[in-house]
Amino acid sequence: MPRVLHQIALSAAAMMALSFAGLPAQAQTSVKRECATQYKAEKAAGKIKSGETWSKYYAACAKAKGAKEASKKPAAENHKPLTPAQKSARKRIKECGVMWRKDKTAGKIRKGETWPQYWHRCNVALKKKG
Repeated sequence: MPRVLHQIALSAAAMMALSFAGLPAQAQTSVKRECATQYKAEKAAGKIKSGETWSKYYAACAKAKGAKEASKKPAAENHKPLTPAQKSARKRIKECGVMWRKDKTAGKIRKGETWPQYWHRCNVALKKKG
């Protein structure tokens, strides 16, 4: 049973990792650094609009820089294609995640039930369903 919980925890971690989209961490750091330098320069020159906070400025700057950074990404990374089993597992993870959030909002989660426990039940049900 502990092995199953370990696999469930790994599946949950994989789902969270897949949900994070955007730039690679290294690119995000450089974009943040570039935006910070730009913000400081514009603030010193008095070009920052009244009421514009760093958060708002950074959101707009990162979006603009992100489009430029995306075009610099390598054309193709050497990843193996997913197997049909991996594709169906990812699909089940996403489906269960949607159901978890929906049930949690509706208060339908069993008392004390955690995501790994819910994921296990959901995964088994979806596998049976086909």
